[in-house]
Amino acid sequence: MININEKNGFTLLEVMITLVVISLGLTGAFMIIKDNFAVASRVKNNMIAAHLAQEGVEVVRNIRDGEWHSSLLNFGDLVQDGDNWAVQWNSNELDSDNSDNFLKIDNTTAIYSYDSGNPTIFKRKIEISSAVDEESFHKIVTVYVNWSERGTPKSVRVEEHLYDWK
Repeated sequence: MININEKNGFTLLEVMITLVVISLGLTGAFMIIKDNFAVASRVKNNMIAAHLAQEGVEVVRNIRDGEWHSSLLNFGDLVQDGDNWAVQWNSNELDSDNSDNFLKIDNTTAIYSYDSGNPTIFKRKIEISSAVDEESFHKIVTVYVNWSERGTPKSVRVEEHLYDWK
């Protein structure tokens, strides 16, 4: 005998509950993906800023080395004290004009400079001060790279001590 009241399908309530469970799962997955993209962007900006700060130190060190190779210059002639210096990758001297300007990137060469390219979110400022201690005369080079991310100011700071050991 066949029971006519027996049902072989899903009820509307079962379908709605299934859709709610699936949508909650997908919403959670999309939130995790969105958060991962935000973290990846922050990490990328921190890495770029750290490398720009280290580049600033290396350029100042290169300028100092140029002083050593010149018989007409003494330590500190080109690397002068100040708190508003700027340099770019190919600088031969400190620049005070670009310290408040945004760096630009040339997308074909991936080189950051103040001259040409697309504007970035990064500003680089260099402070140089003299320190005299018991043992030697040296310069303290501090490079700051600043940017704003989602309305929050961010900064990376690198400090290097350059000695007159020639």
